Amino acid sequence: MSITIVLLVIFLSILHVIWNLNLKRSAIKDLYMSLALVAATLLFLPLGIFTWFQIDMSFKYWVFVAGTTILHLIYFLCLAYSYEDNDFSVAYPVARGVGITLTPILSILILAERPTLLGIVAIVGIIFGAYFIFFIPGSRVFSINSFRVIFFRRQVLMAFIAAISTAVYHVWDKEILNSVDAFPLPALYMYLMIAGISVCVIPLMLKKYTTSQIIVFGRENILSICVTGILLFSVYGSILTLMTFVPLSYLGPTREVGIVISVLTGIVFFKEKLNSTKIIGVLLILFGVVTMSQV
Repeated sequence: MSITIVLLVIFLSILHVIWNLNLKRSAIKDLYMSLALVAATLLFLPLGIFTWFQIDMSFKYWVFVAGTTILHLIYFLCLAYSYEDNDFSVAYPVARGVGITLTPILSILILAERPTLLGIVAIVGIIFGAYFIFFIPGSRVFSINSFRVIFFRRQVLMAFIAAISTAVYHVWDKEILNSVDAFPLPALYMYLMIAGISVCVIPLMLKKYTTSQIIVFGRENILSICVTGILLFSVYGSILTLMTFVPLSYLGPTREVGIVISVLTGIVFFKEKLNSTKIIGVLLILFGVVTMSQV
């Protein structure tokens, strides 16, 4: 990938961490996430209307919209739940790190992408970097027990599910975008997905919270909610556009520079500890990203 694309992906990764940080700091995380999705639907309504008239919708397109809506709904709700009792520098890397392990594999098996040798080196570096970041101190680095403790702790299960849905929706979305390169398609695809999720979460939140609770919480956090809605729409909308001409097996792992940012954010904002394995992980991811810029 060109250095320009790599820098753009790094910038988008920073924005991704910012809205995740907003979610982590919120008092009622599932409600916050739901309101941010609704806010994105309302704020980007003009874009949705404009792109609607630019594209002739087909049945296949609607099937992919429905599929990505379900996958993203799982991702957003599991992500919100995973932040309830996890360190930001643990939950975020799990949610992103496991996804990058699966994304290149699925890209090769399903999309028939063929990374170069240098690309494979970069992907492996990023994957191992993610592993070291959420490695649990006190256990052997490469052991069955280590993997079990990392991936199957009850408190990270939701982050793990979010990670799997991330890998699947990346491949799912890439499949529909493979045959098109017109800008309105990714924009409309993103809008319909966000709107679909909003329709799903509204009744869930109304069942769990009273109308007055939702209104009060929304008023108290309206600016943060709107910013998060704009960021989550803009970040993945931009990634969808990049998918039309960048191999997913490269794009997915490069996005995970956000893991490094999340570790630093956890240390600065939440006073989380930085240990030697996290330092190794950060260095490996940075190595992978720099290597990816040479592919």
